[in-house]
Amino acid sequence: MSDSSKPKQAFSGCCRAAATVPDEAFTSHGSMLFSNEAIPTTIIKRNFRSPTQNSSYKSSTTTSAIAVTTQRLLVYVGSRCSKFVDAPWSESRLRKIQFELQSNDTHLSMQWDASLFVPEWSGTLQIILKFEGHDAAKKCMSIIEERLAAARDEEALEMEA
Repeated sequence: MSDSSKPKQAFSGCCRAAATVPDEAFTSHGSMLFSNEAIPTTIIKRNFRSPTQNSSYKSSTTTSAIAVTTQRLLVYVGSRCSKFVDAPWSESRLRKIQFELQSNDTHLSMQWDASLFVPEWSGTLQIILKFEGHDAAKKCMSIIEERLAAARDEEALEMEA
């Protein structure tokens, strides 16, 4: 489902075969604006280096879940529901992620420098969430853009004060 009005009990709170939004996203990260689960996802690593991996190019498929709240952007990947992105809108790191709609607006791409969230990593990470239909990806992108703009406005007001 691409609708954030989905009742809380519809989320399992833990990941099983596909990534789901854990209950914590509903209780500790502000009001839910958008969520979607079990999204077919491609993760691409370019010129990636970490203490355990070296790869000039690696592409893998998994499932993901996304939660856009009034306070944070959260992206969970895989059957173990690992947090891939977890940052408040006020953090400048989110403004360094390149968000883009692709494939006739059905895919949401997020790309960033790998060291943005894990300083020991280098290279580029890209995650492509392949939503069903046009509306979910567009709605998610629109809300992300609104939250990023609001965070920039709040930051500008704080700098003026």
